Amino acid sequence: MARGSLALEDMNRVVRTHVALRKAFPIPGTVASFVNENTVVRAAAVMEHHLVRRARRRIAVGRQRVLKLQDLLGDWRAEADWPDICVRTLFVLRHFIIHLGGRYRPRSLHDSSRKHLLPAHREFVKQIAAARVRPGKDLCLADPEVMEPLLMGCRDYWLRGASGRARKVVSG
Repeated sequence: MARGSLALEDMNRVVRTHVALRKAFPIPGTVASFVNENTVVRAAAVMEHHLVRRARRRIAVGRQRVLKLQDLLGDWRAEADWPDICVRTLFVLRHFIIHLGGRYRPRSLHDSSRKHLLPAHREFVKQIAAARVRPGKDLCLADPEVMEPLLMGCRDYWLRGASGRARKVVSG
């Protein structure tokens, strides 16, 4: 089985689990918010695991080197495609959930995250208006409007080929 398909299989599993949980808790509220936040954290862990494996294969480094964000995703480009925007948005959302209490606090991010993740989140919000949130407020993670495009974009990250890397962002 190809390595990309292992990542794809893991992301599909996260999506299926999320859909099953959201069917059990469809009404917006505390439990539904917890399901969404838990899904963000789990999906980010899956993506990070596969990105680290890919980077370890591509970068000639010793095992002791701590990989940085640029090693995993490269530098942020303004013309990034939709899957790349979703992956970077997933990572910045995970940071807000785990380290900043689920609140949108862009000024509290590390310089690297502000440089490589926050611009992608801003692009995501331009495309998905329901994800818009003001600084200091709780994240907006509405399921059909925000979570589904985010998860599908992250899944599509592993579907795209070399020719798909240059595609522009398209409105959904």
